[in-house]
Amino acid sequence: MKKIKFNWGQKKYEYYSMSSLITAVFIALFFSISLSSCFKEKTLKPKQDGQHDKRIVIPMTPTYKNMYFFSLQSGAVVKESDPALYDLMFDNISGKFSIWLNGSKLMMIKRSGKTEFEKVTYSDTLATEGWLLDKPNYDIDSNAIGKWWSDNNGSIVSQREVYLINLGKDLLGNHLGYRKLQVESFAGNVFNIKFAFPDGSDEHTFSITQNNFTCYRYFSFQNGGELVEIEPAKETWDIVFSRYSYVFYDPYYLPYIVVGGLSNPQRIESYVDSTVSYTDFKLTDLNNNYFSASRDVIGYDWKKYDFTEYKTSPYRIYFFKTAENQFYKLHFLDFYNEKFERGYPTFEYEEL
Repeated sequence: MKKIKFNWGQKKYEYYSMSSLITAVFIALFFSISLSSCFKEKTLKPKQDGQHDKRIVIPMTPTYKNMYFFSLQSGAVVKESDPALYDLMFDNISGKFSIWLNGSKLMMIKRSGKTEFEKVTYSDTLATEGWLLDKPNYDIDSNAIGKWWSDNNGSIVSQREVYLINLGKDLLGNHLGYRKLQVESFAGNVFNIKFAFPDGSDEHTFSITQNNFTCYRYFSFQNGGELVEIEPAKETWDIVFSRYSYVFYDPYYLPYIVVGGLSNPQRIESYVDSTVSYTDFKLTDLNNNYFSASRDVIGYDWKKYDFTEYKTSPYRIYFFKTAENQFYKLHFLDFYNEKFERGYPTFEYEEL
């Protein structure tokens, strides 16, 4: 049974290969038990007369294949996309330079400590230590690739380190292989990258231009490199429902793919409270000091698995503040459709 070592933030952990039957059984038991678990200050704006609670079902289906971008204002899914089509997300906002992994594939990245592209080979993928995952809060300190640049009097200068990328797994559990990546430069809001297989074959260069239209630009290593349209315009959505990577800490450290909600980093701040009543909560009850820009405030744990089925917790109340100074409350009601098929997050929400 192969032991794998990886890093989560600044800590080093170990887990056992998911291919082991013993581990698979243990994980099933583990999840049955353990899953129980920035805008300026503005004047509060009350909702208009005639606005009522909305009941929404997100049709992720039992495969959880696609991601769904949802708007609180319109009460609708504004775009459905297949996350299998991309590998990396590049910050698409001027002044931001981070590169993020596709968490729906359980991708990992490793620093080679080398700046000469050709000196990084498949042998560098064999060591089990040093593999990093992005944390789902998407704070810059939680970014796996880290600060690949230095700031030279306002100019962004690449440190030219070569990174190894584990492309993770597809929906069937098939491993997708490795790539090596180097950010050669950043100039004029353009990322210039070089990538190849670790043996040096299929080497390409590619440029990704920031345009501020979406939160991220989505890049695939396929076909010599290509940009993929995944996200709608950043002003049109608030929450995306998707698979993403998460690390559990008990009974041992385990990277895993969960299903939940992540917020739009350019539009939404949020917080959760389990001590208040959804029905009775009013606009004046909001605490502006609680709002957070972390993307995973909604997260995955509004549901739990109790050996036979998923159950939602309607007592976890989520609060949102938008860029337009709108405020909402939301709670989840179900994870099943009328046919008792899982993968249909159902929630009720209302503008305050």
